[in-house]
Amino acid sequence: MKSTCPTEQAVFRSLAEYYNHNPHGLTLYELVEIAIYTVRKINKYPESYGKTVENYFHLLFPDEIKSYLAGQAINSRTLEMLTRREN
Repeated sequence: MKSTCPTEQAVFRSLAEYYNHNPHGLTLYELVEIAIYTVRKINKYPESYGKTVENYFHLLFPDEIKSYLAGQAINSRTLEMLTRREN
């Protein structure tokens, strides 16, 4: 059943696009988690900003993916450094 909600359509469209052309190898679960975070972030903006999920999800989602990947890289390097110190 196809969604008629513009918010859901925007999110599903972006998720499908990134999942099909996923150069970073993120899992669908990771993409969904990033999408949920992005929607929550947009919904916390003051209404006076005029930002809605439908209008801004496709703009913010790629940036949130980049942030997620940067966080993963930092965590990996930190774990590697801590592991080296213990040995």
